[in-house]
Amino acid sequence: MDFKDWPIGLNDNPINRKALDDIRALGSRGDESLLEKIIDLFKSRSKSLLEEITQSLDNKDTESLWKTAHALKSSSGNVGAMNVFEICSVIEIRARDGKLERLEELIELLKQELDVACKELHAYLEETQE
Repeated sequence: MDFKDWPIGLNDNPINRKALDDIRALGSRGDESLLEKIIDLFKSRSKSLLEEITQSLDNKDTESLWKTAHALKSSSGNVGAMNVFEICSVIEIRARDGKLERLEELIELLKQELDVACKELHAYLEETQE
């Protein structure tokens, strides 16, 4: 798939670690449970949102599509998953405008970047718990 013509600026570092550091700082001293809970919630919620995005596109339900993309964009921004955030932004805008052509390709990229983000979030937790 060629994504050069999509207005997306993907980062080599898919996770903004400062966002995670800020969440970790909100927890009690030495307490990683807040960050772990937020990351676990993101992982589980993002899977269901991705399924909903796919279904909305299949059904050509633009309202559900942009709202679900917006929800995933917000949660990905909260955990610093910036590539997921960027892709969701484009999906949201295109769905609001009723432009559904080629979104299957973009959703495929979203799946890939979401998988990368989840792995990176897991790696971050392992690094900071050592």
